[in-house]
Amino acid sequence: MSQPTFLPPDDETPPEPPSAAPAPAEQPPAEPPRPRRKLWPLAGAGAAALVAIGGVTWAIVGGSDGKKDKATYASAPSLCSAVPQDTLDRLVPGAAQPPTSGTYPSQRYTYCDWRSSNDNQPHVKRIIERGVLVAVRLHATEAAAKADFDTAWQGALQTNGTTSLGTLRSDATTRLGGIGDQAFFTHRTAVSGLGKLGTAEETVRVRNAIVIVAYRGRDSNSDGFGYADESTSIPLDAASGRPPADTLAHQVVTALTSCTTCRARS
Repeated sequence: MSQPTFLPPDDETPPEPPSAAPAPAEQPPAEPPRPRRKLWPLAGAGAAALVAIGGVTWAIVGGSDGKKDKATYASAPSLCSAVPQDTLDRLVPGAAQPPTSGTYPSQRYTYCDWRSSNDNQPHVKRIIERGVLVAVRLHATEAAAKADFDTAWQGALQTNGTTSLGTLRSDATTRLGGIGDQAFFTHRTAVSGLGKLGTAEETVRVRNAIVIVAYRGRDSNSDGFGYADESTSIPLDAASGRPPADTLAHQVVTALTSCTTCRARS
């Protein structure tokens, strides 16, 4: 099974995302190939291979269809500014600042990632962990972006598996209308020795750009020392995750389509 590598790695010095990375060691092989990541948190800070983003530009060339299939977007907006602060305050309580961000120029991929920092609270009985990831990957042509989107869709439909590491299941996968040129929603639940994690994700194609947003989380009892007892974790479910994912997708798509400096020169 293959799927575009949308999510960033979490290693301290990660390599650039390969076109087809092996399944993460922390999750079953049924997970569509993505750069390595832990169950929680995603994307480690201080990665030497990452470059802080502020509107990243890559060389985008037209495809075999010439002007008819010429790339619309040559760069991505600053994704760490694409999600309003009031949205982050609501979706990711106590979000650690600054967020983790990075770019992979050879893959024309950029992302920003926030996660809650609710550990180490001795007087809290319930630990609520939430995270938001937003990313954009650009393609040289709309045809390439369509193929990327179709592969992601097929991967979402087939994300089910069990190994000695745990299980990964997808559900509620459905096409969406009213946003971008193509879009779909999916929800994944990962269960392993690290606990359980639910992720609500929307993938949107806007011309030659693929936008991915993910809202992830779990609720756990405190272990008595202010940290999550992972054996009690309840993953974010699809019903709770889809409205935030909808909000994030519209905000990032709006940031992209309203970015006049992101458009390719005619």
